[in-house]
Amino acid sequence: MLYERLVHIYNTTNCRKYYPVSSVDNLYRFIQQSLDQRKKNVSPYGFANFSGFSVENSIQFFMYFSNRDGIFDIIYFFECSKPTCGNRVYLSTDDLNSGDNMISCDECDKEYIVEDIQEFIKAYYAIRKEFLLGVPRIAVTDTGRKDPNSTFQVIKGLTDDLKWDSPSSLSNHLRGDDEGECTDPVTLDQIVKGNIDNSGEAISDAVQTFLDKMYQRYE
Repeated sequence: MLYERLVHIYNTTNCRKYYPVSSVDNLYRFIQQSLDQRKKNVSPYGFANFSGFSVENSIQFFMYFSNRDGIFDIIYFFECSKPTCGNRVYLSTDDLNSGDNMISCDECDKEYIVEDIQEFIKAYYAIRKEFLLGVPRIAVTDTGRKDPNSTFQVIKGLTDDLKWDSPSSLSNHLRGDDEGECTDPVTLDQIVKGNIDNSGEAISDAVQTFLDKMYQRYE
C-alpha cells in the first residue's frame, strides 16, 4: 500500500519532472529504515544523507508526499517560552481559523499572539497512521540487490482512477507515546521555500492552506 501510494504520487505530480524515479525507491527504503528504528517521523536531513540530495531538495521532495492524499502530515509547533514550562505547543489550520489571533499553551496557559511566534515555528514530517504498520520489504533480485525496474513495474500497473482513503487527522499523531519524536525539525522558512517547485508553483495544497492562513493575518 505504501509503495504503491508513493509511486502513484510520483507518477501524477510534477515530482517526476524534477526527481528521478529511483528517488521513490530511496524514500521507501528510508521509511523502512525509520520504522525499523521505531520512528514515527522522518527527517529530511536524514534523507538528504541517505539519498545524496541537498537538504533543500530533500525538503522539497518530501512536499510532494505531504499533500492531502500523501503519506506525511506536517506537524507544526513552537516551544513555550515560559522558563518553567518548555512544552511543545502544536498548531493546525483550525487554530489559525480562530478569530481571536491567540494561541495558548495547554500546559501552563501562557498566551501568544500568532504573529509574535511565527519565527519560532518549527515542523516535522509524521508518517500517517495508516502507513505505520505492515510495510513490506522492497523487491530484491536473487543476488540481494534492489531490482532497478521495481518502480517502473508498479507505475505500469497503476490505473488513472486509483482512489485512496482519506488521510488520518492531526490528532492521531499527537496521541499516544512519544516514541520516535522528531529531534531535528525544519523551520517555517524552510517549509515556505520548500513548498515551491522549480516553476514557482505551490507543491502541497495542505501546506499552502496552512501558510495562507498564517500570512493572511498580516494583510
